[in-house]
Amino acid sequence: MIRAMDPDRPTDPAGPNPAHAPRRGPGPGPLVDSMTMHTRRRYTPRGNPIVGPDPGTPGSRSLALLLAVVLAGVAILWQNLGHERQQALVNAPPPPPPTAQAADEPAPGGMADPMAKAFLRVRGIMAQDPNAGATLVESLEDLRASDADRVRIGVVAAEYLSDDDRAAWFAEQREALAEEVADEIGTPDDAGVAVGLADRTMVGAELDAVEAIYTNGPDTLDLAMRDQLAARYGDIGAFALSKGRPDAEREAIIGGPWPLVFFGLGILCVVGFGLLAGTGVLVWGMIWYFDRRTAMKCPRPEPGGSVMLETYALFVGAFALMAIGATVVEAHASDATMAWFGFAQLGLQWMLMLLVLWPLARGMSMYNWRQAVGLTRGEGVLREMGCGVLVYLAGIPLYIGGVVMTVVLMTAWNWLRRKMGMGGDPAAPSNPIVDLVGSADPLLLVLIFLLATVWAPITEELIFRGALYRHFRARTGWLMAALGTAALFAFLHSYGPLMVTPLIVLGTVFAFMREWRGSIIAPMTAHFLHNFTMLVAMVIGLSILG
Repeated sequence: MIRAMDPDRPTDPAGPNPAHAPRRGPGPGPLVDSMTMHTRRRYTPRGNPIVGPDPGTPGSRSLALLLAVVLAGVAILWQNLGHERQQALVNAPPPPPPTAQAADEPAPGGMADPMAKAFLRVRGIMAQDPNAGATLVESLEDLRASDADRVRIGVVAAEYLSDDDRAAWFAEQREALAEEVADEIGTPDDAGVAVGLADRTMVGAELDAVEAIYTNGPDTLDLAMRDQLAARYGDIGAFALSKGRPDAEREAIIGGPWPLVFFGLGILCVVGFGLLAGTGVLVWGMIWYFDRRTAMKCPRPEPGGSVMLETYALFVGAFALMAIGATVVEAHASDATMAWFGFAQLGLQWMLMLLVLWPLARGMSMYNWRQAVGLTRGEGVLREMGCGVLVYLAGIPLYIGGVVMTVVLMTAWNWLRRKMGMGGDPAAPSNPIVDLVGSADPLLLVLIFLLATVWAPITEELIFRGALYRHFRARTGWLMAALGTAALFAFLHSYGPLMVTPLIVLGTVFAFMREWRGSIIAPMTAHFLHNFTMLVAMVIGLSILG
């Protein structure tokens, strides 16, 4: 029998599963078979329909590959450079000379602030576990983003640790600050060194004040230091100064534990259900997948096309241009311009959605384009959405594994920094979406919700699991295509290399949905479900923490 030459060794055109196809009886000879072969559908061993190559020429293919590699590299590098390096590259005006932190203004910090508040709210419950204190304090130290966070963590340490452990912790912090001060004294004298010395001296005095509160009581502090702690650390400072008062008064300052407990229990129930149910679905799904009778539905084009790679190159190039342009405007624009530029930037991001239509401009018919990117009804919209929810559930254990790996990597990196004596504050998890959600601007919150639950599921899926996955799939197996598109998808976010593992897992799960169903509806549904759930949890959690 004549077989079409193909990297995936397509099976007999009688159907997607030749092992279960009816036997062919006497019929036309090989010559007639060869004459009619081009009219029959061909399939890979897993049932993927094999279709002709996408539009494109060898020249356009080479140019699209070059542009995709260069522009993706620029976009990914830019997204992971960090704000200071980005500002330097766009020749931003030098920042104003550093000034010492004021004693009556909020102290800088990061995620250690809301987490410290959370631990203080549940201290009455957690304190029943004698081993909880050291673990909580250590987890907060991994979140430290500034020297001022030492004071916030110090209040938690004073509430949770025994007298001896507390004294040891504060002694360790004083020693670390003294070493940093000594390092700065040895550097050339400039304004930054003087400011750093002043700030660390202030933090050292505040640490001594916190220790004094929990050793001898708040009455030992003078009025100026009390006002300083309250002004710079807000509820945490006021809570420390309330040491010795009735629990009801202290709870009124920092907040009661039960809203946070119920929220935490709700999250644990959702995660627990997702983990247990997802593990069951995942095991069943793996058994189902490795049954050779299971057929995949995503069409696999023959190699040779370029239009889908062109679509990705255009998108990632426009994204890079928008990101770099936003940095230039931020560095050089006036305050009046910046007042409306944020909304203009969001509008430009919505305009990127139009780039998914590039194949139509290249002459591809609407029908062929929809089939190529998976914008079809599949076996029915509701059925495809249900499949998306089912596979997303199976992917929850894998996603949690990715989160655990991220925590392990960050913990290992911070440990290595401490062992090697590397300067600066430890790497703390940073999520720009968390910062935006925490801004408490209702209009901005609505725009973020629309961007995350409408723009991202549609645009990112059509680009990564639609166009780019199809281009990769013509040249490799589904798993390699899934991992490749997932990695490019993950690193295009500005989370940093230590935090992309969960996104790579998600991208791979979304790609499997595309391979199985053929339609893009399933990964769009899962993408929406994930972003919506995460945003709702963030909003509720941050609102509880104030």
